[in-house]
Amino acid sequence: GSASLVQSGGYRPFLEYRFGVLATGEVNAFACPGGLILVSKGLLADTKSEDELAAVLAHEIAHVTLRHGVAAIQSSNLASAFQYLGGAAAQATMSQEDLDKLTDVFGDSIGDVVGTLVTSGYSRDAEVAADELGRRFLVGAGYDPQALQRMLSNMAGHGGGSGGMFATHPSPQDRIAALGAPLAFTGSAVAARQQRFAAATGR
Repeated sequence: GSASLVQSGGYRPFLEYRFGVLATGEVNAFACPGGLILVSKGLLADTKSEDELAAVLAHEIAHVTLRHGVAAIQSSNLASAFQYLGGAAAQATMSQEDLDKLTDVFGDSIGDVVGTLVTSGYSRDAEVAADELGRRFLVGAGYDPQALQRMLSNMAGHGGGSGGMFATHPSPQDRIAALGAPLAFTGSAVAARQQRFAAATGR
């Protein structure tokens, strides 16, 4: 399922995605720059179908496609990095002092991304864009596009989280409203997917 998601929707994102499971009961998911998609054990336990899990993955893949993780790096840190890298290229060598400064800049950049992913969550516009594109990925891969609304509705009952896909801002209700009318869905292979999901999860 994940291979068809990353190739759907009319985009040609890079295919070097890696998927991992976080050993935590918190219900959440994260997309890291570079294509690392993480979902928690709590989220896996909370999904009721393969289509709902695909909806989470599609949303996170959309974040990577739209380069939201990279955009989290503050422009001041990017400018500093380019300054030091440009100087190194011109000189063909880098002093220890410049190397130390560059290491600090990249450390700050990592902090920018982690702070956005885990602590504060993305902005409303970024989440809405990832929801919209993620839903298109679902349609392109043959999954139920309404599965995303179902996951968001479920999270509204949980009260949201402190970051990641289910940050409290924007609220799940706002994101559902932004998605608008349901997309057409033929329902093909739903039963087969549900059997596959049940076999894989023991439910």
